Amino acid sequence: MGEVSVPEARRDAALRRFELRRLRVPIGGQMVSMVVPDAASYLREGGWVEDAALVREPPYWVELWPASIAIARLLNSRSDLTKQRVLDLGCGLGLPVACAARLGAKVTLVDRNPDALAFAHWNVSRHASMGGTVVARQLDWSSELLDEAYDVVVLADVTYRQVHHAGVFRQLGACLADEGVILHAEPCRAESNDFVRRLERQFETVQARWRVHTEKGPVTVRMVAAARKADLLNSWREELVRKAIDGEGSVAAEAES
Repeated sequence: MGEVSVPEARRDAALRRFELRRLRVPIGGQMVSMVVPDAASYLREGGWVEDAALVREPPYWVELWPASIAIARLLNSRSDLTKQRVLDLGCGLGLPVACAARLGAKVTLVDRNPDALAFAHWNVSRHASMGGTVVARQLDWSSELLDEAYDVVVLADVTYRQVHHAGVFRQLGACLADEGVILHAEPCRAESNDFVRRLERQFETVQARWRVHTEKGPVTVRMVAAARKADLLNSWREELVRKAIDGEGSVAAEAES
């Protein structure tokens, strides 16, 4: 996978407003580099104040969450995603679809935060190969519907509040291709239980729990793949349930000048 660097990121006007660091994430025996905001610095300097004043979500996008790492590893297990249309809904930093773009996917990043989209688009574009493409769309996915169909829909820890669930299901109804697959991951939150149960009622599903090692320690992530027909999950099932996923190393954070 391609390497990225902080000096390179600083040449981008949208990114250099932040104090930056590089993360190296072990994915399938390789290290995926991502340039991200220094979350501690961003919060210390009051990056959350405007959102709080407007009663909006805190800036969760500045963190690389365990669910994103887990889905990245699952997508990376595919040998080829050429021409597959992959949506990352509430993309944050976009790690999962960096792996998809590397395997040739046509990636769409969706988030309502323009800074999240700037980082995700910059990073994912640098990993795209085999004809992979990257499009970023700023959209409030809780109230605005997408108008395209996608073969894979990534939901990386976006169901942490029940108020979000209805909006996610509306998006799935609007944009999941007939033979599409949903990849949902979150760290076994009680708040996500109802969402998972609804997935199980409306779709065929396969579920597993993965251990993800992060900077802050190991986290158990509940992984669910869902589709309208059971046979659409056959090619995902083996990688989803295999125990060997437990054992990849933790994220390495690097400060670069």
